[in-house]
Amino acid sequence: MNFEKLSAKLEGFNHYYESELKPKLLDLELRRKKASSLLKKATVVVVIIAIVIIISMGSDAPFIFILIGGSIIFGFFKRRVTAVEREAKMNVMPILCEYLGFNYSNEPRINKLKQFENLSIIASHNREYREDEISGQLSEVDFWLQEAKLVKVSGTGKNKTRRTVFKGLLCHFDFHKNFKSTTIGKKDWTAFGNFFTGAFTAGEKVKLEDPEFERKFEIYSTDQVEARYLLTPGFMQRMLDLLGSGHTNSIQFAFDDGKLYMALESSKKFFEGGGHDLNKPEFVFSIINDISLMFEIVKTLNLTQKTKI
Repeated sequence: MNFEKLSAKLEGFNHYYESELKPKLLDLELRRKKASSLLKKATVVVVIIAIVIIISMGSDAPFIFILIGGSIIFGFFKRRVTAVEREAKMNVMPILCEYLGFNYSNEPRINKLKQFENLSIIASHNREYREDEISGQLSEVDFWLQEAKLVKVSGTGKNKTRRTVFKGLLCHFDFHKNFKSTTIGKKDWTAFGNFFTGAFTAGEKVKLEDPEFERKFEIYSTDQVEARYLLTPGFMQRMLDLLGSGHTNSIQFAFDDGKLYMALESSKKFFEGGGHDLNKPEFVFSIINDISLMFEIVKTLNLTQKTKI
């Protein structure tokens, strides 16, 4: 699909939304509100009971059991709300992606995490949570993305710690260009941090002409000449624009064997509707906006040019 066809596709989806999807989402919103109301009432009841027990028993109150019991009850009712929201998402995402000519799976079938880790644009981890796999083609550029949360678990027993090392979108673009080197762009951690991250990154540090880009990224490459061919002034400005777009807190990327890998870190949950009521158009528009990020990246980075990026 090319960019010009996107509007026509979405016009067809708007008609489907009004005639087929909106009634389903209205019913789901009613169910969500009912489940949310039960969650609030259960929370109030648990808090009141906990207060009564603490006042009557004082320091002898079984605080740990109150906490565990309250958490179990809260989790039970919260899961009912989450289940409705998930059902709404699964009513929208497969159909919307099909309209746009993309492939979608809520349970990812492809795992490219090793490539991202080998290129040093995501940290080492031993727990992974992946969802919302989307793939397809945009103006002759094959793309793939997944939402991922990666966790590093260390220690055992009481000394066990969990640290989230990445949360956001992992994107892969194959734009069929002929380069064989590896060029990696990593977040600038200042001189001290860059010393350690650079030690585990392929290639040598590349000095570039753009001072703003240099403040945001550290570049390493196995081929200095090819790195400058890829990192044109236009590309660097587009990366800075993407970084300031609000979609991501930080970007790390790598050109490797004719492909571009990007790790877009973000605290938000993508493709969830942005917290809007399920029966409001903003719910679907928010999901469309998240999917359109792929159009923005391909267009903004100008990946479709045959010569330079």
